[in-house]
Amino acid sequence: DKYGKAALWKFPKDASTLDEFVATYGMAEDMDSADFDFVSKVEPFQRALAECQKDILITGRRMDQAAQRIELAVWEEGK
Repeated sequence: DKYGKAALWKFPKDASTLDEFVATYGMAEDMDSADFDFVSKVEPFQRALAECQKDILITGRRMDQAAQRIELAVWEEGK
């Protein structure tokens, strides 16, 4: 309401509740961290981008949030 835009909510594929997530993927604590990140973050984000059909994405990723982000380029083209 503050920004006048509707939020686009995405959940892990085939899981919009905790029970559905556990039935589909198992307990999050038992998953490999890379698998959990893909299922809960990467795939839903990719799906949202495809639905939005945008040519550009501006993120709030900060270089100081994680060690692997220290090397972030200011501009990433063609991703």
